[in-house]
Amino acid sequence: MSYSNIKVVQKYAKVLFDLSCPEKLDLRHDELYEFLCIFENVKGVLLNPAGMIDEKKEILNLALDELKVGANDDEFKNFIRVIFDNKRLSVLNDILDCYDELVMEQRSVVNFELTVARELKDFEKSEIINKLSSIVKKEISVKWIVEPDIIGGIIIKFNDKLLDASLKGGIEKIASTISDINLK
Repeated sequence: MSYSNIKVVQKYAKVLFDLSCPEKLDLRHDELYEFLCIFENVKGVLLNPAGMIDEKKEILNLALDELKVGANDDEFKNFIRVIFDNKRLSVLNDILDCYDELVMEQRSVVNFELTVARELKDFEKSEIINKLSSIVKKEISVKWIVEPDIIGGIIIKFNDKLLDASLKGGIEKIASTISDINLK
């Protein structure tokens, strides 16, 4: 995602977050997730630049009428309409992800994405989670990804940071250093 798209996504996620009182944070997530599921069926038409705007608005309104979680939430429906009017429906998934990060941040939860070479045993996962939690001194949420290509070690992503402690990353760094030496 480009820098400008990241900024756009963050702004919309912040608006949705600000529209939500603390007791509605989970409801807003559910509304957006439900709309995304409905949107999957109509996104071809709504994202088609050649489509007629009136037809697209009609389809969008029909999609919003299908909502069960947010059926009576005009504020949420208007939020979706603004996103549509500003031609930003294509970043809805990213808005949901960014919104979830804001909710976790407000709840003092740090999101981690941990990539490992093989499926870890539960006790191994617990050890890593406990260690990371003690380091950040907050509750953490972990998304585990198994990627055999990293050979071994771990890749840690959090707060827009990437820490590559994988064997593959180490080999690539060594190879880069060797080729830099050979070029001199």
